[in-house]
Amino acid sequence: MPRSLCCPVNRMYGAGSCLFRISCRPSSKRSEPMQYKRPLLPKWFREEKRSNRRDSDMRQFVKHVPLGWILSNVWIFIITGAAFTKFAKSINLPDSYFGFLAAAPFIGALFQIPASIMLECFGHRKATAVSCFLIGRFMWVLVALIPWVVPEDQESLRWGLLVGLVTVNWIFNNLAGPANTAWLADAVPPSLRGRFVSFCLRWSQPVILAVVLGVGFLIDIAEKAQARQPLLMLKLCSMLLALGGMIGFFAILRHALAPDPKPVVGKGWNPQLLYNLKKPLANRAFRRYLLVNFIFLIGTGFIGQYIWLYMFDVGNMTAFMANLLMVAMQRLVTMFTYRFWGRRIDQHGKKPVMLLCMSVMTVGFMGWVIAGQGGLVHLLIALPIVIVEAACLPGWEITNLNILLDFSSSKQGGTSAAVAINAMAIAIGGIISGALGSLFASVFKGVHIEFPALDMVITYHVMLMLLVVVIRFIVCLLILRLDEPKATATRDLLRDVSTNIFHNTRQAILMPTRIVGQVTRWTYKLKQ
Repeated sequence: MPRSLCCPVNRMYGAGSCLFRISCRPSSKRSEPMQYKRPLLPKWFREEKRSNRRDSDMRQFVKHVPLGWILSNVWIFIITGAAFTKFAKSINLPDSYFGFLAAAPFIGALFQIPASIMLECFGHRKATAVSCFLIGRFMWVLVALIPWVVPEDQESLRWGLLVGLVTVNWIFNNLAGPANTAWLADAVPPSLRGRFVSFCLRWSQPVILAVVLGVGFLIDIAEKAQARQPLLMLKLCSMLLALGGMIGFFAILRHALAPDPKPVVGKGWNPQLLYNLKKPLANRAFRRYLLVNFIFLIGTGFIGQYIWLYMFDVGNMTAFMANLLMVAMQRLVTMFTYRFWGRRIDQHGKKPVMLLCMSVMTVGFMGWVIAGQGGLVHLLIALPIVIVEAACLPGWEITNLNILLDFSSSKQGGTSAAVAINAMAIAIGGIISGALGSLFASVFKGVHIEFPALDMVITYHVMLMLLVVVIRFIVCLLILRLDEPKATATRDLLRDVSTNIFHNTRQAILMPTRIVGQVTRWTYKLKQ
C-alpha cells in the first residue's frame, strides 16, 4: 500500500483526486510548530500566556472589559431590585417618592445630548467615561450610609438625600454613555462586535440569576428575623447597596485597564452640531416613530418601582419569589426568544412584528395584576400570561432598534442625530411617567376596594397597572400609522408564529415518546 494512502484523507478521496498530497513519511528533522491563526473569543483568555509579544489594543480591550461587563450587571441588578425597594421602605419612604425614583434614570438620560456635544468639542472619551462612571457608582456607597449618618428624626432629609443621590448617579452614568459607546465602537471592529457582545451577555446570565436569587434569599431570612432584630433588614440592605456600589466601582477600574485605540481630539465648538439635531424632525415617518416611543414610555417609566411595591405590599410576596418571578423568569424567557423574533423581522418586516408584540404585551400585562394578588391560584393563572408577555418583549426591543437604525443610516438618508432625538423623547416620556406615578400614589393612596368573589383587592397599584394597559392600547393604534411599504400583512405574521409554536409544542410533547421507542433499538445494539 503506498505510503501516501495511509492517511484517512487520502484513503477516502484517493491520492490522485486530492488537490494536495498528504504524506505520513516521518521526518528526521525536528518539525516546526504549526502556524495557525488564533481563534477569536473566548480562547484569547485561555491562550493569553502562550504569546510573548505585546498584546494589541483590541486584545487588551477584549481581555479586560468582559469581566467589567459582568460585574456591572451584578451592580445594576443589586441596586434596582428587591434590595433597593426594601431599603427605601425601611427608612419609611412615602409611596409618592417612588415616582421620583422612577423618573431619575430618565432625568439622567437628558444629559446624553450635552455629553455628546462635549465629547465632540473636547474629546478625552476614555477619561470622561471612566471618571463619570466611577463617580456614579460610588454614589451607591453614599446612599447606603444615609440611615447611619442622618438622624432618624430627620426623615425628610433622608428622603431628599436618597432621591438626590440616586438622580446624581444616573446623571453621571448617562454623561459617560456616549464616550463609552464611542470607545467600544473603535476598540472592537464590526466583524467581532456580535461575538464580543454575545460572549459578555451569555456569561452574564448565570451570574445575574445567582445574584438575584441569592439577594432574595438573604432578604427573606432577614425578614423572618426582623421581629427579634428590627434593624436587621436595614443593615442587610445597606450592606447590599454598598457592596453593589463597590462591585460597580471595581468593574470600571477593570474597564479602565483597556486602552483607547483611537483617542479623540476635540474639534472645538461648532454651531453645526445643534443644527444637525433638527434634521430628523423634518421626516414625518420619524415623527410618528418618535410619538410611539414617547407614549410607550409614559405608560412604562413608573412600572420599575411601583410593581415591586405592588408585589410586596399587596401580594405579600417574599423577596425570593418576587425576584424569581420578575427578574429570573423574564431573563430565562427572553434568552430563548430573541432569535425567534429576529427571524420574523427579516421575513415579515418590522411593523407587523411591533404591532403583534405590543398587542400581546397589552393584554399580557393583566397577568401582573393577577399575580400581584398573592394567592397560589392567582399565581398559577397569571404565570402563563406573564410568560407570553415576557416572550414578546424581545420582539418589541429588536423592532424598535431596527427602526431607529434605519433612521440613523446614512445610506438611507438618515443621520446619527436621530439617536439623540429619540433618547430625548424617551427621557421626557419617562420623567412624565414618574410624575404620573407619584401623582397616582398620592391622590389614590387610600383606595382599597375588595372583590370577595374574585378574591381580589383594588388599590392605587392596580389603577396604575390598568393605566399601563390603556396607554399600550393607544400605542397599538399609533403603530398602525407607521410607514413600511415592504412589510407583509400582520395576519401572515400571526399565521407564521402560530404555526411555529404549534410545531415546536408538538415536537416537545412527542419527543419523550420517541425516546421510549428507541429503547428496543438500543437493546438490539447492546445484544450485538
